[in-house]
Amino acid sequence: MGFIALKKRDMGNEKGLLIIKHMEYSYFHNMPKRLIDQVKDVYNIGLYFGFYTKRGADYKDVDFYIAEDNVLNIKSSEKHRINFNGYNFIGDDFCQNTEKNRICKDYDFIFIGDASNRKNLYGVISAVNKILTRGQKIKILIINRINRRNLYHIILNARIRRLLSKIKVKDRNSITYLEADSSLGYLIPKNIIVALLKKSKALILVSRAEGAARVVAEALLLGLNVIGYKGSLGGTNNHLSSKYDIIVDDLSKLDTSMQYFMDNYDNHYRYKDINYSDLFCEKITKDKFLDELSSLLGYSSLQIKHLLRDKVFYNSLSSHNHFLPRDVPSNKKTDECISNASMYKLLCFSLNKSPNHIFLFGLKVRDFISNFFVLPKMILLKI
Repeated sequence: MGFIALKKRDMGNEKGLLIIKHMEYSYFHNMPKRLIDQVKDVYNIGLYFGFYTKRGADYKDVDFYIAEDNVLNIKSSEKHRINFNGYNFIGDDFCQNTEKNRICKDYDFIFIGDASNRKNLYGVISAVNKILTRGQKIKILIINRINRRNLYHIILNARIRRLLSKIKVKDRNSITYLEADSSLGYLIPKNIIVALLKKSKALILVSRAEGAARVVAEALLLGLNVIGYKGSLGGTNNHLSSKYDIIVDDLSKLDTSMQYFMDNYDNHYRYKDINYSDLFCEKITKDKFLDELSSLLGYSSLQIKHLLRDKVFYNSLSSHNHFLPRDVPSNKKTDECISNASMYKLLCFSLNKSPNHIFLFGLKVRDFISNFFVLPKMILLKI
């Protein structure tokens, strides 16, 4: 991610602020100690967790963590954790609660995710098929993010298509199934996601693990109910209401919970009178986050609010705002530095120094060798 929130040159006698993502940490840790020490001399380093993580001891060479409750589980941690996540910085696109009860709903449920076992799309379609087999009516929109260049995704999506093909022809109009190919390098526009969510009664997200899924916050802001899974690791269930949302204990009985929601929607679930703006909208939460940063790191609150007044946090922690020069990140779409070479370039960029090209070439060779052996192993383990 390499989110340089505060540059050293703007901070006078204070350190700057560099935030890296947890999946980038191993590459950060691989860097020469001398280089890491140089960065630490001029930056406070934060480690952001976008996915459930459990470990026994603290991460070395970072100053603090950014993680929602239940996302980070460190047995014996001595470092401060700021209780925020990417879904605490959502833009105005989703802050439209006033229309939630006046819009005609075309779908009972909407699923946005992928075909991985973790997301449990196979279980969702199986539950829908059970409802249809009983002769009951349901309307569901499924948005499946696929990757045609990834063998793991190809195998899983073939499994999903086989399951869909087994649904009776007369029942297929109950399911709207869309595939979005991420390998092309495009994201579904926010305004399209907003429109589709507003046309749905409930988001169904029964993942076995998440960080703190932002789509849940987006759905709640737009007035949707959520069908979640009690056993899901991470922070996804943190803000679900026992009164208006349904948390399923047993995924084999997901169809029963979905049917219960549909039967009781008009009488109970439709008029959800909770406003989530204070929890999720950046225009409210940004100052809270900056106040906590100031308190933790000894910054002047007024100074960093002035310096960060135009910095958009929405999508920044999730790595989609492209702060870095295009030659730095290994993943140009997400700004992630998930190779030794790209992490080295990030740290050099943060210090305003040119990379040593001989050393950089050696890191690229190391990355190539590592990927050559690791990729087949990952594919086999996932299958």
